[in-house]
Amino acid sequence: MKTNRDLPDDIFEKVKVQAVERGTTVEAIIVDALQLWLRTPTPDEVKQRREKVKRLLESMQATNTEPMKLMTREEIYER
Repeated sequence: MKTNRDLPDDIFEKVKVQAVERGTTVEAIIVDALQLWLRTPTPDEVKQRREKVKRLLESMQATNTEPMKLMTREEIYER
């Protein structure tokens, strides 16, 4: 799809220089930047993900808080 957009001159010049230095095109840089932006989670998504991780970690808390007792070789093989 072709589209025309106005970009600030200073940004466009920097992108053109980067394109030449990297051996790519301005279009490829813009597409890559937009794809990265689309993959970046929104603040709400980040908040939801953190809440899920917090709930998961809370559910994984051990109910047995006694330290583990080291077993001897004989005790291990008695079982």
